[in-house]
Amino acid sequence: MFGTVGQMTSSNDRTILVTGGAGYIGSHTAVALLERGFDVVIADNFCNSSPLAVDAVSSLSGRPVRLVHVDLTDLDAVNDLFTSCAVDAVIHYAGLKAVGESVEDPLRYYRTNLVSTMNLLETMAAHEVFELVFSSSATVYGDPQFVE
Repeated sequence: MFGTVGQMTSSNDRTILVTGGAGYIGSHTAVALLERGFDVVIADNFCNSSPLAVDAVSSLSGRPVRLVHVDLTDLDAVNDLFTSCAVDAVIHYAGLKAVGESVEDPLRYYRTNLVSTMNLLETMAAHEVFELVFSSSATVYGDPQFVE
């Protein structure tokens, strides 16, 4: 269904859940989806983003966005999200990405990035949502021997 955001065609009443949608990439993706006619639900816990970004998404697109404040590491909360929203597909951006912080507190990163993704996948399957775009960190760990 999806290529890049720029390749998405307009929707016929399809709702896309954007996890981490109040972040930089998520909010820009939400605007692009709304401009192409998709309905958007943004799910975020605001640990490194702001609800103000969601206001900007609505303002820029001229369309309403449903915002759900949720911690994806809470399986019951994720299930409640899917029960309350008719989601057709998910773009999963929610996660932690700071390299130094991940070294200092790796268990927090495992819990957030792995458990939240597992909860999301389990809940998607239970609600028969099988379309997912998963975005992992673009951070490169270590010092490369060569940069090309």
